[in-house]
Amino acid sequence: MAHAPARAAPPAISHASSPWRVFWQRFRRHPAASVSLAVLVVLALLSIMAGPIAAWRGIDADAVDLLRRFEPPSTQFWRGT
Repeated sequence: MAHAPARAAPPAISHASSPWRVFWQRFRRHPAASVSLAVLVVLALLSIMAGPIAAWRGIDADAVDLLRRFEPPSTQFWRGT
C-alpha cells in the first residue's frame, strides 16, 4: 500500500494590516518624510501659539500705524518706514 505524499502545512495567517499601519510603516522608512513631518508640526505649534507668545513678549499687533507705514526717511527712521 502506497502512502500519499505528505502535504505541507498551510502558511500561517498573518494579521490583517490596516491601511494606516501600512502607511506608518512605509512613512518611517523615509528619513526626509520624518524630518518634514517634524517641521510641519513645529510650524503648526508656532502658528497656534503666536497670540500667547506675542502677549508674553509684550508685542502689540494693533500698535502699527498703517497710515504712516510708507513715510520717507526722517530723523526717527533713517531709512524710512
